[in-house]
Amino acid sequence: MDQGRIGAPWNKAACRSRKGSAAARPALTAAFAFVLAAAMARVAGSSLRIGPLDGIDLSAALWVCGFGLLCWKIGPWLAGPKLAARTPSGPSRNR
Repeated sequence: MDQGRIGAPWNKAACRSRKGSAAARPALTAAFAFVLAAAMARVAGSSLRIGPLDGIDLSAALWVCGFGLLCWKIGPWLAGPKLAARTPSGPSRNR
């Protein structure tokens, strides 16, 4: 185990504990690229026209695509059970 880098043990443990974490990387990169493109289209505003869409309409469409993809990839992870059991950190209150 490489102890020279900060976070190296955590990264290895996280990769072992979640199946498919490497497969989510391109999808999450695309999701953040959609959101970034939405921000740029929003700044361009009405000066950007692509067919019937102006910059604000295009921004809304890109925002929905980006956050939809993000929810699709991260949603099951957030809704799933916790991987580690919690241990009490203080005295018991059952007395």
